Amino acid sequence: VTDSGRSIESELSFDPAAPQNLSVKILVNFFGCDSANESRDSNMLDTVEAYITPYAGWSSEKVVVVSDRQDGEQRTLELDVAGPFSVRGQAVPLSTRVTVTIKGDRARVVTTFDSHLKDHGIKPPSLLGIKVADTVPVRVDLSFRLDGPGLMPAAEALPAQQPASM
Repeated sequence: VTDSGRSIESELSFDPAAPQNLSVKILVNFFGCDSANESRDSNMLDTVEAYITPYAGWSSEKVVVVSDRQDGEQRTLELDVAGPFSVRGQAVPLSTRVTVTIKGDRARVVTTFDSHLKDHGIKPPSLLGIKVADTVPVRVDLSFRLDGPGLMPAAEALPAQQPASM
C-alpha cells in the first residue's frame, strides 16, 4: 500500500497470514505540518533544519509477534517492531509495540513512542524564554483495506486501540 498526501508518504505491506513479515516505511514532510500557529511552525522548521532535510522517517527491519487474539470478527495482533527512526538525517534505533486490528477487509496499525531531539543532534530551543522539551511524543495511526487500493479516510477506519507498553 502506498499513500502520498500533503505531508505523509507511507508504504505498508501486511499479510494477515504472516504478520511477522509486516513491512512499514513512513516519511513525514515537515513542510506539510500545520499546528495552526504560523510562528510555531516556522520555529519548528528552523529547529529541525527542514530546509536541509525536510523529512522524518521510520522503517521496520524486524517484527516479532507478541500476541494474536481473535474476538468474534475482530483480530488483534501485538507486534514488537524495530527499525531506524530518522530526523534531520540522523537515524537512531527504535523499538516500539505496534497494535494491528483487523475486522473484515479493514485494518488499523497504531503505535506511539517518544523521540528525543538530542538523539538527532537537535538542541531544544527556547521560545519567549520557555525551554522546549527534549521529548516529543509520536503517534502513528494508519488505516487501510486489506483488499483495496490503499489507505482509507479516518471516517471509515476501525476504532483505534492503544498499543500495550513494551
